[in-house]
Amino acid sequence: MRKIFLNRSGKMRSIWWVPVFFTLLALFLFPIILVAQKQSVPVPVFIQALLILLVTVICQFLRNEEVTEITGKINFTLLNQFQKGIIAGAILMIAPALLLTISGMVNWKLNSFYFQLLYMEFLQHLLLLSLKSFYFADLFLRDL
Repeated sequence: MRKIFLNRSGKMRSIWWVPVFFTLLALFLFPIILVAQKQSVPVPVFIQALLILLVTVICQFLRNEEVTEITGKINFTLLNQFQKGIIAGAILMIAPALLLTISGMVNWKLNSFYFQLLYMEFLQHLLLLSLKSFYFADLFLRDL
């Protein structure tokens, strides 16, 4: 019976940490839900996220493991892999869009009203920038 719960090194098997995690999460979350319900307000998402983070850290301490096992170590390798992940993610999103566009399964249309507003706003900023640059050029070059 003991083999079900413990591995060869005498530590609790990883699968049993799942019920421990959810039990701890329930112990922290239910009082907050009850208070929020009594006050007729929802539990904000950031509070829920903080609770999950807190319970995760508690479980790591109970397991005698480092928190960096979950978060990863912040170093050059992390930044390098993050950059590669961003690029790979962009390719994985752009490739299907291009494939669907080339095959004719998707037709892209600009919202002409929104595009016109953007164009007019761009022209206004360009005009203002031109006027400002002419004004400052006149001020600085007047004495030459």
